[in-house]
Amino acid sequence: MKKADMAMYAAKERNKSKYRYYSFSIGNKETVKLNQEMVLREAIENDRFVLHYQPQFSVKKQKMTGAEALIRLVTPDGQLRPPGEFIGVAEETGLIIDIGKWIIDEACKQARIWHDKGYDLSVAINISARQFQSKDLIPLIKDTLNKYQLPPQLLEVEVTESMTMDNLDHSKKVLSSLTELGIRISIDDFGTGHSSLSYLKDFPIHRLKIDKSFIDDIQTHPKSEQITGAIIAMGHQLSLQVIAEGVENAAQKQLLFEKGCDHLQGFFFSRPIPPEQFEQFIIEQQSQ
Repeated sequence: MKKADMAMYAAKERNKSKYRYYSFSIGNKETVKLNQEMVLREAIENDRFVLHYQPQFSVKKQKMTGAEALIRLVTPDGQLRPPGEFIGVAEETGLIIDIGKWIIDEACKQARIWHDKGYDLSVAINISARQFQSKDLIPLIKDTLNKYQLPPQLLEVEVTESMTMDNLDHSKKVLSSLTELGIRISIDDFGTGHSSLSYLKDFPIHRLKIDKSFIDDIQTHPKSEQITGAIIAMGHQLSLQVIAEGVENAAQKQLLFEKGCDHLQGFFFSRPIPPEQFEQFIIEQQSQ
């Protein structure tokens, strides 16, 4: 019965499949998923997550103006696992809701600490698809802002194109509620989702984030350069700020500067680092 159940779920994952026979590969996949779920549950129970922060720089101001919070899972032996290794399973199992709550709380707490030290930095957090659909998201963020007395303009919420297109009415309501709280909205991975751009005029958006895939070959692939330039120009026509992620060398930085990109983020400036190192990075930047 257990193997039949695995085959059923495997069939459901294939839109065109009406049935699947159980196989070792299916069983192995489900076993791996189950083990990953157990690891996640244990990590949640024992508070074994940390946030690392990657700086974001203003081209115009020539200084750091914010940071993106990126989650890491700490294994029992002290190793760090990036989100790509566990977020998918967290989404499937619903554990992403608890993880998302922790991210919001931890990011707001850290933003408040930096604010009290006089660092004028906003912190961007990624909202998962399942959390975005939850009716508890707005009350949760509102309560967390109140808990830490954090000025709402110091929090930025990043959502993806595909996430917002699943339910347009719900998306508009959620984004409008966040904006009314004073929170900035950023569209992450812009250019890789739905082809319809109608949401740009209907949704209260503040910033477009150019996907790393365009930046990777912006120097060698003319179409990537043209698409990047078009996104920047379109964003400015709509009075939106534009940020490029994945900037890894000086040539990419210079090209984006010439195209008028507003903000930059990537390994060229810094990898995501723990709060203590990030604070030292802030001090070093302020001294330059």
